[in-house]
Amino acid sequence: MYNYYNERDYALAKWEWDNRLKPDDGSRYAFKYGGATNSYNDSAEMTARFYRDPLFGANESFQVGTTNLQQRYAVFSYCAESWSLALGQATNAAFYGNFSLEESPLGYDAKHYSHSKQFRSNIVEQRKYYETVIQHCGF
Repeated sequence: MYNYYNERDYALAKWEWDNRLKPDDGSRYAFKYGGATNSYNDSAEMTARFYRDPLFGANESFQVGTTNLQQRYAVFSYCAESWSLALGQATNAAFYGNFSLEESPLGYDAKHYSHSKQFRSNIVEQRKYYETVIQHCGF
């Protein structure tokens, strides 16, 4: 397995910034957390768990252990902060090899178009990318 990454990826840099705002720092999502840092109590009062500020139109708490998948996905996407870099932005020792998309001959950069360029562009323009994948995979 190879890890293809771009340290300066336009969208992934924003993903990291967005994660720093979660869950309870007055972010634009208006989610807050008022519970303990070492445990989570699904039966606690609304303000003692993940909840959305009533001033922003939603007065509901979110239960991590709930079977309601919409609530669970809301907790994970809005409330649960990731403590790592975005996959695709950093090297990873779990992979057989790491390849920077910024390197020649690919030349990905920090511009918007380079985010997922291998999928957003046409196959002819991305020939070098796919040749690199073929080489790494031994096809």
